[in-house]
Amino acid sequence: MTVDFADMGVWGKMKVGAVRSHVHDFPVIFVWVTGPADLKAYANQEALNSLDEQALIQLPSFHCTDHSKVKVAEYLIKPWQAVWNKINSSENLINWKGKYAEHKLVFQGHSLGGCVAQMLAMTVVKKNEWPAEHVHSFVYNTPRCGNGDYAHYFMNNVQGHRAYWNNDPFQRHPPKLAEDTQAKPVVYKNNYFHAGESMILRESEDGLEAVGTSCAEEEDVKCAVDPGKENFKDHYTFNFDDDPEQFYNPVCPSH
Repeated sequence: MTVDFADMGVWGKMKVGAVRSHVHDFPVIFVWVTGPADLKAYANQEALNSLDEQALIQLPSFHCTDHSKVKVAEYLIKPWQAVWNKINSSENLINWKGKYAEHKLVFQGHSLGGCVAQMLAMTVVKKNEWPAEHVHSFVYNTPRCGNGDYAHYFMNNVQGHRAYWNNDPFQRHPPKLAEDTQAKPVVYKNNYFHAGESMILRESEDGLEAVGTSCAEEEDVKCAVDPGKENFKDHYTFNFDDDPEQFYNPVCPSH
């Protein structure tokens, strides 16, 4: 399955696809969502400003449910809907369930596509489209995607990791408000949060690996390789010769 679509507004096109594979001899279906096609052109301060201005709106798949307070950035709805309509069609998810029910279903994504990947995993679990214990998400260099209820649902229902690279500024946007969110529920539901176990990407002798971190939020200076020196290039550079199309090569977390 490969889909090209242009529902990202100023961010242009994204690519979506799926492939069957094996990880440690376990059968897996990887569904991957790229960031915007021209990451180098879009990774700039103007894009960050646009992210910071995004309103939080309800994720449609959670409408009229006991988790109706789950909200995401408004710009994510159209690409999420386009991809969901495609993978939930008879030739994809329904067909996969009939043939590959024993497979893990892993949603991977980079940049804004990482947010879409998380939303897809949450939707699959919420709609009971796949055994929840076999649904995973692994995303890279995402901005904050949704509110506190979004993060809470994801952390409690989806097995997910979120990795970031060096001093990528996108991981710190939209900015998280400073108020004590536990004491102020209004801030909790109208504030942006990350979701997924936090990992740091780093180069090793075997290539790229993701390792755990004790940092709760990326604002923690311990999480930055060079605190205070954000680098837009770190948003799209891994060890793939600056080719952002290659991000979906599986990288397994190291513990």
